[in-house]
Amino acid sequence: MTEDQIEVVEQVDEQPKKETPDIDELLEKARELDELKAEIAEQKASAKEQEIQSKFEQAGVTNFDKLRPFLNLEKLDDASLDELVAVLSEAKPKPKPVGSPTNAGQTNEQAVYEAQLQDAAAVAKRSGRAEDIARYSKLKQTLKKFGGSR
Repeated sequence: MTEDQIEVVEQVDEQPKKETPDIDELLEKARELDELKAEIAEQKASAKEQEIQSKFEQAGVTNFDKLRPFLNLEKLDDASLDELVAVLSEAKPKPKPVGSPTNAGQTNEQAVYEAQLQDAAAVAKRSGRAEDIARYSKLKQTLKKFGGSR
């Protein structure tokens, strides 16, 4: 080697070295950053869940805790949420007004014929007599006039 080459090598070796942070310090900072990201994500999810719960409560859906397992809150956007709230509000059972009929539209006369028909069927089965079977058949035809199901 010539003197010029030795001088260049010495100059390269003499350059000040930059201090690099310790790897353990970098790993610790990375863990702290990950913890902060997780905490922020948890706070956002909690805030979104509270917002969704308040929308359901405003719509009259009271059992949000029972509904929560069926919802993917992360993927639920505002439009989908509004649509879901509307569907649940419509599906909510409406209370019957006081004094509404309990016999599902049957007239009183039809209900009486239904009861008589059931009694006549039981008697006809038990006895097997022609008169009982004829009585059952006549009641059955009368009930069909009123729109009965038999």
